[in-house]
Amino acid sequence: GPTGNRHEALETGFGRHGTAPDDGGHEASDHAACKRRARIEPDPERRSPGILPPMSLQNLRQMRMHAQRLAGEPFDSPEAMVRWHLAVQSQDYPGAKWGIGQRCAGVSDADLDRLFDDGAILRTHVMRPTWHFVLAEDLRWLLALTGPRVERGNAGRYRQLELDERTLARSVEIIAGALSGGHALTRDELRATLEASGIATAGQRMAHMLMHAELTSVICSGPRKGNKHTYALLD
Repeated sequence: GPTGNRHEALETGFGRHGTAPDDGGHEASDHAACKRRARIEPDPERRSPGILPPMSLQNLRQMRMHAQRLAGEPFDSPEAMVRWHLAVQSQDYPGAKWGIGQRCAGVSDADLDRLFDDGAILRTHVMRPTWHFVLAEDLRWLLALTGPRVERGNAGRYRQLELDERTLARSVEIIAGALSGGHALTRDELRATLEASGIATAGQRMAHMLMHAELTSVICSGPRKGNKHTYALLD
Protein backbone atom coordinates (compact mmCIF):
# COMPACT_ATOMS: atom_id res chain seq x y z
CA GLY A 1 0.00 0.00 0.00
CA PRO A 2 1.02 3.70 0.00
CA THR A 3 2.50 3.46 3.47
CA GLY A 4 4.60 0.49 2.53
CA ASN A 5 5.90 2.26 -0.60
CA ARG A 6 6.99 5.25 1.53
CA HIS A 7 8.83 2.93 3.89
CA GLU A 8 10.52 1.17 1.00
CA ALA A 9 11.59 4.46 -0.51
CA LEU A 10 13.18 5.51 2.76
CA GLU A 11 14.87 2.17 3.23
CA THR A 12 16.29 2.07 -0.32
CA GLY A 13 17.38 5.68 -0.32
CA PHE A 14 15.01 7.02 -2.99
CA GLY A 15 14.93 10.82 -3.28
CA ARG A 16 11.96 13.17 -3.23
CA HIS A 17 11.31 12.70 -6.96
CA GLY A 18 11.53 8.91 -6.89
CA THR A 19 14.99 8.60 -8.41
CA ALA A 20 17.78 6.52 -6.98
CA PRO A 21 20.73 8.47 -5.59
CA ASP A 22 24.18 8.34 -7.09
CA ASP A 23 27.03 6.54 -5.39
CA GLY A 24 27.48 8.05 -1.94
CA GLY A 25 23.79 9.11 -1.89
CA HIS A 26 23.24 7.75 1.61
CA GLU A 27 26.11 9.83 2.87
CA ALA A 28 24.80 12.96 1.15
CA SER A 29 21.31 12.33 2.51
CA ASP A 30 22.64 11.91 6.05
CA HIS A 31 24.62 15.13 5.67
CA ALA A 32 21.46 17.04 4.57
CA ALA A 33 19.51 15.64 7.51
CA CYS A 34 22.22 16.79 9.89
CA LYS A 35 22.07 20.29 8.40
CA ARG A 36 18.29 20.36 8.86
CA ARG A 37 18.62 19.30 12.48
CA ALA A 38 21.24 21.98 13.01
CA ARG A 39 18.75 24.59 11.83
CA ILE A 40 15.94 23.51 14.13
CA GLU A 41 18.06 22.70 17.17
CA PRO A 42 19.97 25.92 17.98
CA ASP A 43 22.91 25.83 20.29
CA PRO A 44 21.56 26.81 23.75
CA GLU A 45 24.85 28.54 24.52
CA ARG A 46 24.46 30.92 21.55
CA ARG A 47 21.56 33.35 22.01
CA SER A 48 20.59 36.62 20.46
CA PRO A 49 21.36 39.71 22.54
CA GLY A 50 18.68 40.32 25.16
CA ILE A 51 17.43 36.72 25.22
CA LEU A 52 17.52 35.36 28.76
CA PRO A 53 18.43 31.74 29.50
CA PRO A 54 15.69 29.40 30.70
CA MET A 55 14.83 30.01 34.35
CA SER A 56 12.44 28.77 36.99
CA LEU A 57 9.38 30.61 38.23
CA GLN A 58 11.23 31.23 41.47
CA ASN A 59 14.03 32.98 39.55
CA LEU A 60 11.48 35.08 37.67
CA ARG A 61 9.82 36.10 40.92
CA GLN A 62 13.16 37.08 42.41
CA MET A 63 14.07 39.15 39.34
CA ARG A 64 10.72 40.95 39.49
CA MET A 65 11.11 41.65 43.19
CA HIS A 66 14.54 43.19 42.56
CA ALA A 67 13.34 45.12 39.50
CA GLN A 68 10.48 46.58 41.56
CA ARG A 69 12.94 47.31 44.39
CA LEU A 70 10.94 45.19 46.82
CA ALA A 71 14.09 43.18 47.51
CA GLY A 72 17.71 44.17 47.75
CA GLU A 73 18.99 47.64 48.62
CA PRO A 74 16.17 50.05 49.64
CA PHE A 75 15.99 53.65 48.49
CA ASP A 76 17.49 56.18 50.87
CA SER A 77 14.53 58.58 50.52
CA PRO A 78 10.95 58.65 49.17
CA GLU A 79 12.01 61.25 46.60
CA ALA A 80 14.67 58.86 45.30
CA MET A 81 12.05 56.11 44.99
CA VAL A 82 9.62 58.31 43.01
CA ARG A 83 12.45 59.65 40.84
CA TRP A 84 13.62 56.12 39.99
CA HIS A 85 10.10 54.94 39.08
CA LEU A 86 9.32 58.31 37.41
CA ALA A 87 5.58 58.08 38.13
CA VAL A 88 3.88 56.01 40.84
CA GLN A 89 0.16 55.33 40.52
CA SER A 90 -1.61 56.93 43.46
CA GLN A 91 -5.34 56.64 42.86
CA ASP A 92 -5.50 55.19 46.37
CA TYR A 93 -3.49 57.64 48.46
CA PRO A 94 -2.86 55.40 51.54
CA GLY A 95 -1.96 52.40 49.37
CA ALA A 96 0.37 54.48 47.21
CA LYS A 97 2.15 55.77 50.31
CA TRP A 98 2.63 52.19 51.45
CA GLY A 99 4.10 51.38 48.04
CA ILE A 100 6.72 54.06 48.60
CA GLY A 101 7.35 53.20 52.24
CA GLN A 102 8.05 49.51 51.68
CA ARG A 103 10.79 50.43 49.19
CA CYS A 104 12.54 52.90 51.49
CA ALA A 105 14.50 52.56 54.70
CA GLY A 106 13.14 54.08 57.90
CA VAL A 107 10.23 56.06 56.42
CA SER A 108 7.00 56.53 58.36
CA ASP A 109 3.49 57.34 57.20
CA ALA A 110 3.80 60.78 58.80
CA ASP A 111 7.03 61.40 56.86
CA LEU A 112 5.24 60.77 53.58
CA ASP A 113 2.31 63.01 54.50
CA ARG A 114 4.75 65.79 55.33
CA LEU A 115 6.61 65.43 52.02
CA PHE A 116 3.31 65.49 50.16
CA ASP A 117 1.99 68.55 52.01
CA ASP A 118 5.30 70.36 51.41
CA GLY A 119 5.06 69.69 47.67
CA ALA A 120 8.20 67.56 47.49
CA ILE A 121 6.03 64.84 45.95
CA LEU A 122 3.03 65.89 43.85
CA ARG A 123 -0.11 63.95 42.99
CA THR A 124 -1.84 64.72 39.71
CA HIS A 125 -3.33 63.22 36.56
CA VAL A 126 -0.50 62.35 34.19
CA MET A 127 0.34 59.54 31.75
CA ARG A 128 -3.27 58.26 31.78
CA PRO A 129 -6.59 59.29 33.38
CA THR A 130 -5.54 58.44 36.91
CA TRP A 131 -3.50 60.05 39.66
CA HIS A 132 0.23 59.48 39.96
CA PHE A 133 2.89 60.59 42.42
CA VAL A 134 5.51 62.59 40.50
CA LEU A 135 8.39 64.85 41.47
CA ALA A 136 7.98 68.51 40.56
CA GLU A 137 11.16 68.34 38.47
CA ASP A 138 9.54 65.75 36.16
CA LEU A 139 5.94 66.91 36.05
CA ARG A 140 6.07 69.53 33.30
CA TRP A 141 7.86 67.42 30.70
CA LEU A 142 5.69 64.40 31.53
CA LEU A 143 2.55 66.50 31.04
CA ALA A 144 3.92 67.88 27.76
CA LEU A 145 4.65 64.34 26.61
CA THR A 146 1.48 62.54 27.73
CA GLY A 147 -1.13 65.21 28.46
CA PRO A 148 -2.30 65.76 24.85
CA ARG A 149 -2.73 62.00 24.33
CA VAL A 150 -4.81 61.65 27.51
CA GLU A 151 -6.88 64.67 26.48
CA ARG A 152 -7.60 63.06 23.11
CA GLY A 153 -8.70 59.93 24.93
CA ASN A 154 -10.98 62.01 27.15
CA ALA A 155 -12.60 63.83 24.24
CA GLY A 156 -15.52 61.42 23.91
CA ARG A 157 -16.28 61.62 27.62
CA TYR A 158 -16.09 65.42 27.50
CA ARG A 159 -18.75 65.38 24.78
CA GLN A 160 -20.97 63.05 26.80
CA LEU A 161 -20.71 65.43 29.76
CA GLU A 162 -21.38 68.46 27.49
CA LEU A 163 -17.98 69.92 28.30
CA ASP A 164 -17.10 71.75 25.10
CA GLU A 165 -13.88 73.71 24.59
CA ARG A 166 -15.49 76.97 25.71
CA THR A 167 -16.83 75.45 28.95
CA LEU A 168 -13.51 73.76 29.74
CA ALA A 169 -11.57 76.96 29.07
CA ARG A 170 -13.96 78.95 31.28
CA SER A 171 -13.70 76.38 34.08
CA VAL A 172 -9.90 76.56 33.99
CA GLU A 173 -10.05 80.35 34.17
CA ILE A 174 -12.35 80.25 37.22
CA ILE A 175 -10.30 77.55 38.99
CA ALA A 176 -7.03 79.39 38.38
CA GLY A 177 -8.52 82.61 39.69
CA ALA A 178 -9.77 80.92 42.86
CA LEU A 179 -6.34 79.39 43.50
CA SER A 180 -4.34 82.54 42.79
CA GLY A 181 -2.38 84.15 45.59
CA GLY A 182 -1.15 80.82 46.94
CA HIS A 183 -4.56 79.47 47.90
CA ALA A 184 -5.18 75.72 48.11
CA LEU A 185 -8.82 74.63 47.88
CA THR A 186 -10.64 71.32 48.21
CA ARG A 187 -12.82 69.88 45.48
CA ASP A 188 -15.96 70.96 47.31
CA GLU A 189 -14.65 74.52 47.63
CA LEU A 190 -13.84 74.66 43.92
CA ARG A 191 -17.21 73.11 43.12
CA ALA A 192 -18.98 75.92 44.98
CA THR A 193 -16.91 78.49 43.09
CA LEU A 194 -17.77 77.00 39.70
CA GLU A 195 -21.46 76.69 40.54
CA ALA A 196 -21.51 80.33 41.69
CA SER A 197 -20.08 81.26 38.28
CA GLY A 198 -22.83 79.40 36.45
CA ILE A 199 -20.96 76.22 35.50
CA ALA A 200 -22.77 72.99 36.41
CA THR A 201 -20.65 70.42 38.26
CA ALA A 202 -23.12 67.54 38.63
CA GLY A 203 -22.14 63.94 38.03
CA GLN A 204 -18.63 63.54 36.66
CA ARG A 205 -18.41 67.04 35.20
CA MET A 206 -16.46 68.32 38.22
CA ALA A 207 -13.91 65.50 38.14
CA HIS A 208 -13.29 65.96 34.42
CA MET A 209 -12.96 69.74 34.64
CA LEU A 210 -10.33 69.30 37.35
CA MET A 211 -8.57 66.62 35.33
CA HIS A 212 -8.49 68.91 32.31
CA ALA A 213 -6.92 71.66 34.42
CA GLU A 214 -4.29 69.18 35.63
CA LEU A 215 -3.52 67.79 32.16
CA THR A 216 -3.07 71.31 30.79
CA SER A 217 -0.46 72.14 33.46
CA VAL A 218 -2.60 74.65 35.36
CA ILE A 219 -3.14 72.88 38.71
CA CYS A 220 -1.73 70.02 40.75
CA SER A 221 -2.06 68.72 44.31
CA GLY A 222 -1.87 71.09 47.25
CA PRO A 223 -1.39 70.45 50.98
CA ARG A 224 -4.13 68.48 52.66
CA LYS A 225 -6.75 70.14 54.85
CA GLY A 226 -7.27 67.57 57.57
CA ASN A 227 -8.03 64.40 55.65
CA LYS A 228 -9.17 66.21 52.50
CA HIS A 229 -7.01 66.76 49.43
CA THR A 230 -6.66 70.18 47.89
CA TYR A 231 -5.61 71.68 44.56
CA ALA A 232 -3.07 74.43 43.98
CA LEU A 233 -1.62 76.22 40.98
CA LEU A 234 1.28 74.40 39.37
CA ASP A 235 3.20 77.69 39.14
